[in-house]
Amino acid sequence: MDPDTPRSVPDRAVALLLYAPVGAALATRDALAGAVGRAADRGAAEITARRLRLHERIVFARGMGQFTVHVAFPKLRDHLAGRLRDTAGDTCGAIGRLVRGPAEERAVPTAATAPGGVRRGPAPAPPRTNGDSVPAVDAPAASSLPIPGYNELSASQVVERLEGLTPAELDRVRAYEGARRSRRTILGKIDQLSR
Repeated sequence: MDPDTPRSVPDRAVALLLYAPVGAALATRDALAGAVGRAADRGAAEITARRLRLHERIVFARGMGQFTVHVAFPKLRDHLAGRLRDTAGDTCGAIGRLVRGPAEERAVPTAATAPGGVRRGPAPAPPRTNGDSVPAVDAPAASSLPIPGYNELSASQVVERLEGLTPAELDRVRAYEGARRSRRTILGKIDQLSR
């Protein structure tokens, strides 16, 4: 039928009652099929993107776990072992000082208390060594050290403060430490900085 020709009333009724609903149903079906296809494509794309992000997170977490197990834990273990050695050395030095006591506080027997009534002085102290069985030179006083409060610091705290000292200052710290506690971490760091 030519759309330009006028239709009769029965033709218009048939078109309105029969053709229009069929055409509307077909148009709805096509539009619905297109919408369902677009929705399915969008859902598939979203799931793929989320799966990719989840995979990236898993790979990152696995990499961080491997780094932690293979790099960070060994470094932390070594650091803690070093701190434990320093603390043990500091503790042994403190106990040794408590047991020996400073030279000024050692009791000197008087003539009345010495056997035979002869006054005797303190027993001569064994020669100090610097760890190599070589007698140590007289050490400077703690007040002349370039690190304030040296005697109250742990070995790791002293090592942190050695950076930036002049060679003469490092020599004073070496002489002082070698004459007293001879902590290997401090003396080793001084040797390293003196090169």
